[in-house]
Amino acid sequence: MNRADRAWLAVLALAWALFVAPATRLLFNPQSVQIDGEVVRVVRSFPGDALGLPRPVMSYSETVHPLTAGHNGGHFCQASSPRPVQYVSRNPVGQWSIPWARACLSDPAGFVWEARWQAYVGLLPLGPVRLSATVSREVSK
Repeated sequence: MNRADRAWLAVLALAWALFVAPATRLLFNPQSVQIDGEVVRVVRSFPGDALGLPRPVMSYSETVHPLTAGHNGGHFCQASSPRPVQYVSRNPVGQWSIPWARACLSDPAGFVWEARWQAYVGLLPLGPVRLSATVSREVSK
């Protein structure tokens, strides 16, 4: 393998590491989630804080899938950020409500909540990180 081939291989490896692999985790690390009714609490850290880096600019997408196939007409519920925003809160627990997902949260069997965050360096999106949780409810017969 010649020098030019090695250079291209290095460029491809770097591109994969930043834009495909979950490189966002280098700036934002969601660790766990707790869901109570319509309230979501995510324990997260910002690894760049230790280096004095500014908080990342990120976009997000949340999806709720009912566990029962026909619940909500077989549709899932989804919300996403209209544009990337910079996270500034120093609180290690992010908390928000998801009333937009009521039709999916109401499944008597439960639901699956999933979130995806993607950080940006300038206009370039980094590989996303994901977190999910399944909330099961006992269904009496």
